[in-house]
Amino acid sequence: MTADTYGRIVIPKQLSDAISWLTGVESATAWLFLIQVGRHRLLSDEQVQSDPLLEPVRLLIIEGRPPEIREATFAEEPIRAAMVARLMPAVLTKPKQGWRITIPKELEVFAPPEIDKREFSILMSLEGYLEIWYTGVLWKSGVQPLSRP
Repeated sequence: MTADTYGRIVIPKQLSDAISWLTGVESATAWLFLIQVGRHRLLSDEQVQSDPLLEPVRLLIIEGRPPEIREATFAEEPIRAAMVARLMPAVLTKPKQGWRITIPKELEVFAPPEIDKREFSILMSLEGYLEIWYTGVLWKSGVQPLSRP
């Protein structure tokens, strides 16, 4: 998919039909969660609310303040602290041709510099989630040798 000048891409019908929470005729609130550089998972608001790692980040984004204030010398481990940057709100709308998502401009921070930031690939993960990849990142991942668990 190529994003238009507003950063919008259409989710293919067969993929949007596979998302049980993506119903209705107006719009849906969703979240993009950074799985790795250039790879984002689309989550419903309910999925984010029920995740113990993501819910505090959701509250911070929505309410503009952390769920609790700790002493000034306390700091989260880097991987937990980075969760604030890994979760971004997104809105899905349903124009005539199917569901469409507007990719937040902030996503570009997590794109390697050498790839086209308007080219996306949308696919279902093996875990059952819709994922949005920068096509250049997916291509690089696809040419790697397969490893066995």
